[in-house]
Amino acid sequence: MPSGTCAWRTSASRRRARPEERIDVDEPIIEREILIDAPPELVASYFTDPARIVQWWATRADVAPVPSGSIRMEFDKPDGLTDVALGEFVEIGQRRIVFTWGFEGGVNLPPGSSRVEVTLTPQGNGTRLRLVHRGLPADHFESHETGWSYFLRRLSEIIKRT
Repeated sequence: MPSGTCAWRTSASRRRARPEERIDVDEPIIEREILIDAPPELVASYFTDPARIVQWWATRADVAPVPSGSIRMEFDKPDGLTDVALGEFVEIGQRRIVFTWGFEGGVNLPPGSSRVEVTLTPQGNGTRLRLVHRGLPADHFESHETGWSYFLRRLSEIIKRT
């Protein structure tokens, strides 16, 4: 697959969960893969460095990229309102980043109620990024499915320009 090419898959996964995950294996999950023309260490920094996060994802970001470190991202919307996403890092490394995700004031998706797993695998001179988002309620699934498609393409484009 050429750099920047995306492979999207949405599935109602039935894989066996690792005991520490404590997830519903019948829940629908969002899975996205993209090949990015940059080493895994650089790609990882776009999930952990606030200055880089705001280049492709959030309007404002404050993160503490250590296990149990906090995540706060603000997304300004066209209507003048701001969505605030909150979570914490569960696992942080150069090849795998896992964090919880939810929204301040979110009734159906409160802070920390869903989980995002990002796996970075070296491939040639680039990185195969695989993102899995689980634990989303039905009323948030479609917007996150569309959002991840958009933002991962944007991430690839931003890194390509650096």
